[in-house]
Amino acid sequence: MSGRRGRSFGANVLISFAFTGLLTGLAFTNSVVIARWVGAEGRGLYALGVAALGILIPLTNLGLSFSSTWALGRRQSLRDVSSLNHLWSGFVLLVSGVLVAGGLLWFGGIPEVEWALVAMVALGTLPAAVYSENTRGVLLGLGQVVRYNTVQTLQVVALLVGNLTLLGFGPRAVLLTLVLGYWAPAVLLLLGHVPHALKLTVPPKGFRQTQIGYGVKATGTHLVEVLLIRLDYLLVTPIVGVAALGLYSVSDQIATVMAWGGQIAGRMMLAESSADQEGENARWKLGLGVRTLIVVVGVAAIGAAATGWWIIPTVFGAEFESAFVGMLILLPAAVMRGSTALIGTYLMGRNVIRPVLVAGAAAIVVIVVGSPLAAWAFGWLGVAAVRVLAVFVQLALIARAYRATTGERFRWVLDGDDISALVTWTKVRFERVRGPRPPEK
Repeated sequence: MSGRRGRSFGANVLISFAFTGLLTGLAFTNSVVIARWVGAEGRGLYALGVAALGILIPLTNLGLSFSSTWALGRRQSLRDVSSLNHLWSGFVLLVSGVLVAGGLLWFGGIPEVEWALVAMVALGTLPAAVYSENTRGVLLGLGQVVRYNTVQTLQVVALLVGNLTLLGFGPRAVLLTLVLGYWAPAVLLLLGHVPHALKLTVPPKGFRQTQIGYGVKATGTHLVEVLLIRLDYLLVTPIVGVAALGLYSVSDQIATVMAWGGQIAGRMMLAESSADQEGENARWKLGLGVRTLIVVVGVAAIGAAATGWWIIPTVFGAEFESAFVGMLILLPAAVMRGSTALIGTYLMGRNVIRPVLVAGAAAIVVIVVGSPLAAWAFGWLGVAAVRVLAVFVQLALIARAYRATTGERFRWVLDGDDISALVTWTKVRFERVRGPRPPEK
C-alpha cells in the first residue's frame, strides 16, 4: 500500500484551488440560470432541496467518507474500505427506495405539499449522494486529488445542464435537476467500479467497528458544518417565505464560494494530519495554510464588497438587489470558515474529535436560538448576522481546542518567515515542473 500519496500537501491544495476556481464559475453560472429563469421563488425552493439533502447525507453515510480517508492514510486495506462503502451505499439505496415508493403512494403520485416534495426529492437523491461522497473519501485517501475534485465538478456540471434543459417547466423543475445532478456522476462512478464491486467481501468485524466508530464521530463535525449553513434555511422559511430565502441563498452562495478554498484545503489537511505520525510537519503546514488563506480570502472579500453592488443586480436581476447587503454581512464568515475547516480537520486527523464537535454544537445553538428571533425582528438580513456570530463562536472554540491539544497559541498573521517559505516552495515546485537544466557546453 505504499506510494499512495504521491503529491505534497501544498501541491494537492493548489490542484484543489484550481478546481475550486472552475467550480466557482460553474456554481455561479448555475445560480444565475436559476435566478433568471425561475426568480427568487425558484431559487428559494432549490435552496430548500439542497438544505434537506445536505443534512440527510451526514446523518446516513456513517461518516465513511472521513473514515475512508483516515484508514487509507494509515495504510489500511483498500479492499476492505471499498467493500464497506459499497455495501452501505446499497443499504441506503434500498431504504430510500422503500421510503420514496411509500411517499408516492401516500401522496397519490405527485405531492401537492411543497415540503413533502422537497423531502421526497432529497430521499431520492440520497443514495447517489452517499455513494459519491464516500467514493471521494477513498480517492482522497489514495492521494488521487484530481479524481476527488472531478467527482464534485461533474455534479455541478450535471446540475447546470439539467437547469438549462428543464427550468422552462417552472420553479419545481429545480428539484428534478437536483436529482439528476447527483445521480448522473454516481452512475458513472459505479460503472467505473464494476470490476471492484464484483470482488466485494464483508470486511472483518474489527475493521467495521473501527471504521464506523471513527466515521460516526467524524461525521458529527460534517453534520455541524452542514447545519451551520443549511439549518437556518429550514428554520426561517416559514417566517420570511420562500422568496426571501431565495435572496438570502444568493448572498450566502457568494460568501460560501469564497470559503470553498478553505473547505477543500481542510479535506486535504485531514489526509495530511492522518498520515503524519508525529503531527509536527502537518502542524507547520496548517499554520502556513491558515495564514495564507486569510490573506487570499480577505482580498477576495474586499473585491466582492467593492463590486457586488453592481454585479449582483446586473447578473442575477433587479429582484436580487438587496442580496448585496446580505453578502456584506456574510463576508466575515467566509474568512472564518476556511480557518475553522483547516484547524478542525487537523485535530480530526490526530483523532481529537470531541472538542471539534463541542465547538460546532455551540455554533448550532446560536443558530437554533438566534435565527428565528432575528427573522421575526429583522427579516433575512438578521438571519445572516446570526450566521456570522455562530461561525465566530465555532472558530474561537476550535482555536482554544488547538491550543489545549498542542500547547501552542495559534498565530493568525502572515509574517516574513511565512512569505519566505511560500517563495521557496514556489521555486521548488517551479523547478520540478520545468525539469533539470541542460548541462552547459
